[in-house]
Amino acid sequence: MRTREKWIDNAKGIAIILVILGHTSNLFFVNGIHLVMFFLLSGYTLKKREVTREYINGKFRRLMIPYFCTCLAVLVTDIWNNCIVNHDVSFISAARITATDLLRSFFASGLITSFGSLELGTRIGAIWFLPALFFSLLIVQIVLQKTKTISDAGICTGIIAILGYISARFIWFPFSIQSSMLASFFIWIGYAIRERQILLKLKWQHYMIAQVIFLFGIFEGYSNIGFVLAFTTDIILSLIVGLSGCLLIYFFSKQLYREVLLAWIGKNSLTIMCMHLYEMETMGYYFDRILDRLQLEGDFRAAAFVLIEILFPIGTTIILLFCKKLFERLAGVGGRKEAFGKNWKGCLPIDAAQGIFICSVLIGYFADDTLRQIIYSCHAAAFIFFSGFYYQEYSAPKDFIRKMVKNLALPYVLTATCILIINCISGSGNWQFIIRKYLMANSFTSRYFTDVESVGPIYFIPMLLAVNILYFLVDKAIKKETYILLTVIACSVAGVKMGQKGVWLPWSMDIAFYGLLYYWAGVQSRKYSVLQKISDLHLWYFILVSIWAFMIYEGGMEFAIRNYGNFGVTIIGALAGIMTVYKLCVYFRDELPLLSVILGYIGKAAVFVLILHTVLERRIGEFIFKFVGRSDSIKYVIIVIGVQILLAVFVLQVWNRCLDIVNQIKLYKQPRKK
Repeated sequence: MRTREKWIDNAKGIAIILVILGHTSNLFFVNGIHLVMFFLLSGYTLKKREVTREYINGKFRRLMIPYFCTCLAVLVTDIWNNCIVNHDVSFISAARITATDLLRSFFASGLITSFGSLELGTRIGAIWFLPALFFSLLIVQIVLQKTKTISDAGICTGIIAILGYISARFIWFPFSIQSSMLASFFIWIGYAIRERQILLKLKWQHYMIAQVIFLFGIFEGYSNIGFVLAFTTDIILSLIVGLSGCLLIYFFSKQLYREVLLAWIGKNSLTIMCMHLYEMETMGYYFDRILDRLQLEGDFRAAAFVLIEILFPIGTTIILLFCKKLFERLAGVGGRKEAFGKNWKGCLPIDAAQGIFICSVLIGYFADDTLRQIIYSCHAAAFIFFSGFYYQEYSAPKDFIRKMVKNLALPYVLTATCILIINCISGSGNWQFIIRKYLMANSFTSRYFTDVESVGPIYFIPMLLAVNILYFLVDKAIKKETYILLTVIACSVAGVKMGQKGVWLPWSMDIAFYGLLYYWAGVQSRKYSVLQKISDLHLWYFILVSIWAFMIYEGGMEFAIRNYGNFGVTIIGALAGIMTVYKLCVYFRDELPLLSVILGYIGKAAVFVLILHTVLERRIGEFIFKFVGRSDSIKYVIIVIGVQILLAVFVLQVWNRCLDIVNQIKLYKQPRKK
């Protein structure tokens, strides 16, 4: 077992301080050494391992979970700052900020914001380093496995670095892939240095030469290796200058082996890096206010600003580590899941995913166009997909009918009946018109049935019922899987064409035809354990979110207005979005069980959320408006959505209790066997 060398933490501490200085001061020459040092140390501490599922998932948890947490913290603080600094409490602004931060976290680019012909207009900031480090480590491990010698591995990573450098001049890939390609060569250098024990062979004259080279690079402008752009001032000279600067950091790290604070900073450099990004993106206004209060100007102000930028991530890291230890003590030594008991198996991720999607339905009602485009890209398709996931292939017709009546038809009929009774009592509607309206169950109309009003968002319930019935008939009529697939594709294309031609049918049957393909995908996902396989390998995240984001950029989808986008891209993108959210819910089940339980309850009540949203949303909004005063504020939207969800969960409990009573009565009436 190789022991950790003490100077490594000191070197990481120096490197993270140089990162902060590079971002907050005019010391631009540090850009040629700080990240070079991080990648060299990653290679120096690298253990050659087979790239297995366990290895990939371990690196993903180590690097990408902090990335997601930082992105979430930035998103929440951006909304907070918009309310406090800009005095804008409108939900539309919060929705726009949310959409922007989500899209840039999907793309994970530190500086470049274009992907081919698509322009994001915003970048993720310094946290690009984490996905880039993730991929660079995978690249180096794969190269080490496929090559026989260290020299061969160096040649391969060198070629990969050059390809990353060249390709970045033409197109930029998501997750800073080209940055990781360039970084892989530096990781290999660190690995080769340790394997060949080069550091043990260094003499005093080597440090003198390194100092001369480094100073030459500073004055001549060669101390610049921009991993964020996969660019260097000179692909050879900048490399030599960067390595010389890292050699000097190594020298000082060895001399400061007793320095406790620097070593602590190095050990927690990952958290400090995340907090540094957080402060860069969100805390500038508050830092300026502090300096204004201190009445600092000129060089003193600049120096104080740099000092605050260094102290803030260190201080917040101390607080986070303290909170983590406190939480672990409260939750128990065994971890987060054990806080719910030894027999905790977690809430079903599908229920939690449906909870997220039904919440997004309510949010989309108030959101701006950009956030709506993200939400509508897969939320309706998700319910069809999950319904197909629970389809029982060989269930008897009576069992299928019983399930459909219980889960979809009966809630819809009872809702329509209640609305009819209320309108008849109040005298505010023609009962014949209302009956026809809910029998037709139109979402919207185009060329036909224009004399019948829409039933609102509740249209989705009979449409989902129609999808189930259609697939059940197809499954019973056709035995070969290939023919079932061809039939489903033909029906989906027909649904798209009907939507384009304005043939918008009752029960939204044209949408039901289109939705058959999502239902079939759900059936196949259960049959071949697709969701399980995707959740078991975290590398799938990068594939799924790239496809989903591309589909969103292309225009997304919206069922109710028959906007299906590009047929193939839309379907594949929507499925990718569904599976991405499912993976997120698997993480909630394993690491955040309380959140998983809450989302699970909401997901189980999805039908009733939709019903209450259709029937009571306006009345609830009018009531809340009396107390809040602004119908476009964040507070108003949160309260309105929260009330609808709480009522729906309550109605679900009452509904289940009523069904239990009915079942008990049936059992009581059955003749007892002698």
